Amino acid sequence: MNNIEFHIIGTGKEENNYKNYSEKLNINSICFWHGYKNHDDVLVMMNESDILLFTSLDEGTPHVVLEALSASLPVICHDACGQSSVINAECGIKIKVKNPSFSRKEFSRSILNLSKNKEILNELSIGAKKRAEKLSWFNKAKQLVNYYENVVVHPEKML
Repeated sequence: MNNIEFHIIGTGKEENNYKNYSEKLNINSICFWHGYKNHDDVLVMMNESDILLFTSLDEGTPHVVLEALSASLPVICHDACGQSSVINAECGIKIKVKNPSFSRKEFSRSILNLSKNKEILNELSIGAKKRAEKLSWFNKAKQLVNYYENVVVHPEKML
């Protein structure tokens, strides 16, 4: 399957259901279940990966998405919650929220497309790094300083 591997990090009450589902789909041989990993180990794994799949529908703005971008990882996620405003066409792929069947098909299609099109994957990887820089705390601080300078130096512009 185009050298695709899934490295699943984390635990939860649904873990056994997911493992059973991977067996049902006959992809268990390419699924690697790591369970809990500390933050540093996760960052190492990200640096060895090509894409972050973020399938959650119930998040604020998850740090893992921002960390993935910092590691030049394009993100495939739902077009929902905080990740919807973080991910754009330059750094990832957003899947519309319709129903589970649609999500499965679109995530699969996106994964296969990127596995076959290394040029697109590389462009998204470059875009991920640029997006991370734009969203960095350093850049946000610069914007805030510029805003305050404008208020103090040119208050008439703020009216």
